[in-house]
Amino acid sequence: MFSNVPMGNSSIIGSAKWSMTVTGHYPKEAFASINASKGPDDDDLYSFVRTHILEGIPYVFEQCPLVYDKVRYFIASELKLLHNDIKLTGSAKLGFSLAPDKWLQEYAPETSDMDFYIISEPLFDKLENDFKSWKSDIESGSLLANTERETQIWTDNLLRVPRTIRSGFINPRLISTNYKWSSKCESVCIKLPKEINSYLKPYGFSTTAHRCSLRVYKDRLSAINRIFINVRDAISKGCNKRNKSSFGTNLQLLLSQHNCMF
Repeated sequence: MFSNVPMGNSSIIGSAKWSMTVTGHYPKEAFASINASKGPDDDDLYSFVRTHILEGIPYVFEQCPLVYDKVRYFIASELKLLHNDIKLTGSAKLGFSLAPDKWLQEYAPETSDMDFYIISEPLFDKLENDFKSWKSDIESGSLLANTERETQIWTDNLLRVPRTIRSGFINPRLISTNYKWSSKCESVCIKLPKEINSYLKPYGFSTTAHRCSLRVYKDRLSAINRIFINVRDAISKGCNKRNKSSFGTNLQLLLSQHNCMF
């Protein structure tokens, strides 16, 4: 687990001057400028995560910020949370994607997901209990998969979820919806696109919600550390795909020590 402060001043991708290129709320140009000689160090990335992903109005709601507030209150009321616990990430937050296979592609309302995340230890604990109940029911034989494919998915998820729990987060969709809180989270994801579009329609905005997802973090520190790893990994893979160049042995060494996902 990472500490609650940046990992020192050691550069993992070139020069700390990269921070000077991060301007505005949606700094696509800063990521487009990354190369072997200019890129973020750990301090830069931690600062970026805190200021641009955990805070601020998402790109998709830039012209209607009160809609973002209404969306968060809707999720909060459905899951019995504080609305400040709910955030948005991905291309809907930044206006561009950091996923390696969609590197710097602009947010596309017709195809892009809205990826929400929640920082709530109570909800995290409830989902962890759902997982334990699901695992116990499978092991006792009281719950059986319907198909071979479902059996394989369950087997994979039974191994995957404990690893994410140890890292301080849970993807509710990896847990069977036969249980209370995983079912509630899935219900929210299904309702959200219609709800968001109903809020946007009176404004006349073209932005529409295509599909929504939820991830739940145990606490703020877990969120910061996981998103830091995701962004760092995405930079390496995305930029390597673009220019076929390495970002230095320090980055490769650090990445090899973590099972990063984005």
